[in-house]
Amino acid sequence: MMRREAITRAFLWLTVLVGGPLVGAKLFDLIVLAGAWSAHPPQSLAMMPYGKAWPVDTGVFFIPFSAAMLISAFGAMVAGWTTPWRYRWLLCMPALGILALLVLTVTAFWPMNAALWYHGIGSPRDMITDAEAVAMTHRWIQLDWVRITGGAAAFVAALYALTLPWPSTIAPPPK
Repeated sequence: MMRREAITRAFLWLTVLVGGPLVGAKLFDLIVLAGAWSAHPPQSLAMMPYGKAWPVDTGVFFIPFSAAMLISAFGAMVAGWTTPWRYRWLLCMPALGILALLVLTVTAFWPMNAALWYHGIGSPRDMITDAEAVAMTHRWIQLDWVRITGGAAAFVAALYALTLPWPSTIAPPPK
């Protein structure tokens, strides 16, 4: 039993150590970077951090950190699966929460990023009007607050699970 506890706690530590910087960077990304390119759409969309004008792609940071948090959170959930539900839910929340946020990112944000960027640079691939770009920019900002809130909740759940004593009982098998 000590081995399962040690493995679970190791995965929780990794989740917390990766999740803190991830949430902080996401908050910076929303307030500073998105704050600049979303200030006065559609004109400000030209400031989006993509293309040759930006020497660094934000995905270089977010993709590996998000993957590390996803893997470590699922590792903690699997390793601690036999714990009672009062503890296990704290292991499930980061894993399922980060998975949901990654699905949201790929299905909603990546298409919006492309559409807004094409519009901002006047690309021939631009398929939206100025009014649609303004509405999409506002929707992007609202959904990004969902990502920050969800990421913070996942981080706090993992941190809280890490601070609790290991449950002395094992969950009863399902009937």
